[in-house]
Amino acid sequence: MIIRELYVKNFGKMNERSLSLKDGVNLITGGNESGKTTLHAFLHAMFYGLRRQRGRAAARDRYSRYLPWRNGGYYGGRMLFESGGKIFRLDRDFSREHPGAELVCVTDGERLSVEQGDLQMLLGNVGEAVFENTVSIGQLKTVPKEILLSALRSYMASYGESQAAGVDAQDALGRLSSLKKDLEKQSRKEQKETQARAEKLEDRCEYIRREMLRLQGEDLEDGKDGLGGLPSGKKRWKILLALLAAAMALALAGAGTGKLLWPAAAGILLIGLLAAGGLLQRLRRAKKELNRLHRQQQKQRWEKERRRQILEEKERELKNLQDELEELQAAADGRNSLKMEIQAVDLAVRTISELTWKKHSFLGADLKRKMSVILQQITGGKYTGIHIGENFQIGIDALDAYVEPEQLSRGTVEQIYFAFRMAAGEILCQEEPLPFLLDDVFVMYDDRRLKQTLAWLANCGHQILLFTCHTREERLLKELGVSYHKISLEEETC
Repeated sequence: MIIRELYVKNFGKMNERSLSLKDGVNLITGGNESGKTTLHAFLHAMFYGLRRQRGRAAARDRYSRYLPWRNGGYYGGRMLFESGGKIFRLDRDFSREHPGAELVCVTDGERLSVEQGDLQMLLGNVGEAVFENTVSIGQLKTVPKEILLSALRSYMASYGESQAAGVDAQDALGRLSSLKKDLEKQSRKEQKETQARAEKLEDRCEYIRREMLRLQGEDLEDGKDGLGGLPSGKKRWKILLALLAAAMALALAGAGTGKLLWPAAAGILLIGLLAAGGLLQRLRRAKKELNRLHRQQQKQRWEKERRRQILEEKERELKNLQDELEELQAAADGRNSLKMEIQAVDLAVRTISELTWKKHSFLGADLKRKMSVILQQITGGKYTGIHIGENFQIGIDALDAYVEPEQLSRGTVEQIYFAFRMAAGEILCQEEPLPFLLDDVFVMYDDRRLKQTLAWLANCGHQILLFTCHTREERLLKELGVSYHKISLEEETC
């Protein structure tokens, strides 16, 4: 990628400023407060946007720091850059009122989308974190040596966590830990809900069992009822017929003997008739009672049938509840879905941790090789190699000794730091070589080391944007015979 033109519409102290950039080395000069750091921040914001934080942090974030000093109605600018043999125009407005970004291919007129990742693709899919930790280096002149060493080890740790652009192992582990907590919380909630549901089902099963026992007990009681004790009408008719037969026999006997037996026969007949009348009355009562008992029996049969149907329904309901309870218990025992997800998260955490540890043990031959080559070139061959231990303890091969960074000067530590970031940038930005943004990085370098570093930069194959408030970079570039494009920001001094 080559940045061709910049138009700072309104960003911090800079207003309505147009700049043209070239391939190779661009020397951007200016004294203190001339806008070098502002321009560096503008380039970063054009590539990756400018987001405002919330709460107290909003007062000190980058968004607030570079709010326009004047003409605050527009906060942003334009960039013209080349990528893949085509020219693109990127316009950004960072203002809260109407923020937005527009990306257009000037070569063929195609309109692209920043929101859908087209700019990210043109940047070689290099994320903001990788950009900030490799090819974009801010001022180091106020950073103590101990803090710089700590930062160097942190940068190496970040690289060791992943050699893929934009992947942060610590962030991934944090996200996985949060996911596991959520899954465990969901699992506990489901267990509680399952237990409550199981208790409810068991209570319902117990109630149905009691109802079934009650219905079965009522059937046994009904089975004892019958039609016993009813008056026997057939037996009484036999007695009545016997009396009538006796009366007729007496009458016939009297007629045959000439004796007067009619009174006796008539008495017997009268007794029979009276008996017959009482019998008929009793029979009517018996019939009425019998009908009542039959109706009662019919009602009992209907009630028994009803209880049988209810009992069958209860049995089916009990069976369904028992099946549901078994399924619920099986689900509670297995917890297949959540259990597998939690196990998968645990496996992912172990895998990332193991890989991170391995990469912490050795950053990779490619990185150490590139870093050693760059360090050797910018130190004139005095330091030929670098070694990195498990805890990011750094060792340097000198011509006649093996030394640790703590034994070296602040300037040499900065050169190790610079070599690491340039090597990491070459590896992580292979898909699309990005410009190197170097903001007063070489303050602690002596002229010899700076000259060697400038020679390496001139031949590294990247566009270089070198911000400086000194004149020696220009002098040394001339001594090296390196072509450069100079941009002065002095007119921006306030």
